[in-house]
Amino acid sequence: MLSLVNNVLEMARIESGKMTVDTKPFDAGKLYVAIHEVLQK
Repeated sequence: MLSLVNNVLEMARIESGKMTVDTKPFDAGKLYVAIHEVLQK
């Protein structure tokens, strides 16, 4: 639950311009696996 709240707060910071998002290449397969693992918990 705390992780969800932190993610929402992080998105609010990004949208308000207080935080920037780096645009760099990433491994979509690893991202999928990480998201899947989080959702399985």
